[in-house]
Amino acid sequence: MTASGFGTAPYRWHPYGPVSAEPAEKFHALLNATRDELSRLQLIAELLKQGDWSAIDWLLPLLSSKSADTRLYASQLLADVCSHRHVPHLYIPTQEIQEAGELQKQILFLGKTLSPAAIPVLLKIRSDSADTDLDGYFHTALHTILPVDGVDEYTMDEVGVDDVYARALESIDPAQYYFDGQPVFAGDLTKQIITAAGAPYHDQTEFKLSFEPKILSNFSGIPFPIAFGTVVTDAVFRAIIDYSKEIAAMDWTKGKKYFYGRPVPDASA
Repeated sequence: MTASGFGTAPYRWHPYGPVSAEPAEKFHALLNATRDELSRLQLIAELLKQGDWSAIDWLLPLLSSKSADTRLYASQLLADVCSHRHVPHLYIPTQEIQEAGELQKQILFLGKTLSPAAIPVLLKIRSDSADTDLDGYFHTALHTILPVDGVDEYTMDEVGVDDVYARALESIDPAQYYFDGQPVFAGDLTKQIITAAGAPYHDQTEFKLSFEPKILSNFSGIPFPIAFGTVVTDAVFRAIIDYSKEIAAMDWTKGKKYFYGRPVPDASA
């Protein structure tokens, strides 16, 4: 169950690994039997990979853990599986933080939700922190979902970022999920990945995308075949093409968010 590394201390980003063949009932029983927070996170992840969305109810209390490791793993997982209505819960861990390094990660997790609902949460955290040294992280998170012309880490106060984003949110569909200002779509991500691999393939240099492969791996449950920094040889480029074809053969709807091949339920589910 820990083969992927998810839930091991100290916190480090890990993929979630393959879907377990064990029945959901086993994981529910283990959850009822253990109080260890990192073990509970591993069990919750197993249930979510099987499409048991009720496991989110087990996940939410861990966001306010006294353990930074627990908070970070819980936030990583929630960011990847949350619907729009769950996004405000990611404000909770920021109230427990003692170190800037954790706050930086929590800010980036909000961007990784791909939800417009994360934008007002990010702006509230920015107002709470009043630390312009974090503006690079806020900009990255905001830009991941919805880039706005004229807004960068140096101009947020100058342009009035709260008002700018309030207007920008009026122009998009709040029911959809966004990546880089467009409704997220696996086909678009595979094109970006192939394009990004083309120049390194020609020059035999390293593949430099990290977030797009993570989105596709989480959406599909199929791990991306290479790691960040891998030299793009003939075999590596072929593996990327084959992976893209496998993703393309799956059923996707633009603007929807997925986890292990299943669409994240909307607010009415």
